Amino acid sequence: MARKKYEPRLAWEAAFLKSFGQLRNFTRAAERAGISPNTVKKYRKRHAAFEAECQRLKSSGPPARPAPTPGQWKKKFLAGLAETSNVSASAESAGIPAREAYQARRSDEAFARKWHAALVEGYEHLEMELLSRLRAGEAKDGPKFDNGAALRLLALHRDTMAQEHAQRRNMDAARARQIIDAKLEELRQKVISRREAEGQTIQ
Repeated sequence: MARKKYEPRLAWEAAFLKSFGQLRNFTRAAERAGISPNTVKKYRKRHAAFEAECQRLKSSGPPARPAPTPGQWKKKFLAGLAETSNVSASAESAGIPAREAYQARRSDEAFARKWHAALVEGYEHLEMELLSRLRAGEAKDGPKFDNGAALRLLALHRDTMAQEHAQRRNMDAARARQIIDAKLEELRQKVISRREAEGQTIQ
């Protein structure tokens, strides 16, 4: 007789079971599901069907690839963040859910500082890349870039950059924000000019 498929009852169960099936580790799977390992431990004791599903996942299929340690994924995550300024993409490349990265930022002050530095670096890279494309244009046979999307991403992180600008130059935060806004507006006008030259529009 075929075993009846287990149906999760609580909001966190599906996320936990999916992660546990990949990691075979109760503690890491609980962290990925956004709950405490103690919650899972108590739930396993109270619900035999849930415990049976956990045991099935633990013993099914080939051994799961070991989950990256915090030291491993944090280094890769920060490198990705500096390159892309994208938290979700950086978390995926590091082999963790984005919520785990955010949790670490809240609980680890050193990691939070490195996160900020990586965002600043990514912002500066994106700004230079955008300026380069606006000045030199894009190769006809090369990859196409969305300058409007790049500009919107820069605008999204302008508060971070204003804070960094104020610290570096020892100036008032409001003045730093004015400088960043002026730079963004200059970039925006350049993007508009480029779009108009190409017969396009920018939102």
